[in-house]
Amino acid sequence: LIREAKGIVSELGIPNLVLKSIDSGGSLEILSGNVLLGHVRVSVPSNPPVIIFVDIDGEKLLKLDIGEREYAPLPKFPAVTRDVSLLVKEDTKIDDILGEIQHAGMELISDVDLIDSFEDEKLGDHKRSLTFRIIFQSDERTLTGEEVGREMEKITKILAKKFDAEVR
Repeated sequence: LIREAKGIVSELGIPNLVLKSIDSGGSLEILSGNVLLGHVRVSVPSNPPVIIFVDIDGEKLLKLDIGEREYAPLPKFPAVTRDVSLLVKEDTKIDDILGEIQHAGMELISDVDLIDSFEDEKLGDHKRSLTFRIIFQSDERTLTGEEVGREMEKITKILAKKFDAEVR
């Protein structure tokens, strides 16, 4: 529950955000650097639902230099999500792989995230497994499974060649 509350607070774009635990019940302080902005509290009554309270001082929040945030309308067409798992050398940089995936499917990829990293001697000497979630979306139409499949094939070939990655 606290994880969900942290996610909500982090979406506000607060600079130098720190969420500091203040008790064993899961209450948190919301800080921007050393400035206390508010609190997060979780109420767990005997009968659900659980209630998460986020209390932020609006005046202090408005004084922060949060920066410009642009409005983006909700997409008209659905996204397609695919995961790809790679076995790579342990010194391979995650940012390099993320950048290569983004570049490979620039027109159709709306987001790429690392969702899992696993290291074990069973994987091989100095190897690790990385799993990336790729979200494909078009502003003009619904993508077909065939289109996404071609993009995934292109991406996996590039990753295999550039990073000597084994697609799992």
